[in-house]
Amino acid sequence: MGWNFGTNDMAATNFQRIKGFWRNEGGSGTIEFVLWLPAFVFIFILISDVSFIFYGKSQTLRILQDANRALSVGAIESEIDVENRVLEQMQLMGHTGVVDAVINSTTGVVTTTVRIPVNELTSVGSIPSLSNFDVAIISSHFLEQ
Repeated sequence: MGWNFGTNDMAATNFQRIKGFWRNEGGSGTIEFVLWLPAFVFIFILISDVSFIFYGKSQTLRILQDANRALSVGAIESEIDVENRVLEQMQLMGHTGVVDAVINSTTGVVTTTVRIPVNELTSVGSIPSLSNFDVAIISSHFLEQ
C-alpha cells in the first residue's frame, strides 16, 4: 500500500461537493425571508403613518368640537377666542395649522376649520408624495344663546 495522492479522485470529490451545493435547498427559506423582510417592514411603517394621520385628525376634531361647544355655551365670546383656543390646544399636541372660525348669524351655527400639513401628522414620512397635502378638519355646532 503506497501513498495515493489521487488527483483525479480529489477533483471528482470537489466536483461532487460543488454539484451538491447547487442542488441543496436548505437555505432557501432564509433567502426568501431576507428578500421579503423589507417589503413587510415598509408595509408596517406605511400602516403606522396612516394610523398616525387618522389619530391626529381625530384629536384635532375633538379640539374643534370642544372649542365650538365652549363658544356655544358662552365660555368663549368670539371667533378669535375660538381660533386662539384651538391653536393653543394644537400646540400642546405639537401641531401647527391654519384655523378659521366663522359664526353664521342667520343659522346660528359656528363652523371651525383647521388645515394641518400631512407631514406633521406622520411618524416616519413613508409616503413622500403626501407631504404636499393638507388635512382639513371641519366642525360645526349650533349656538345655544
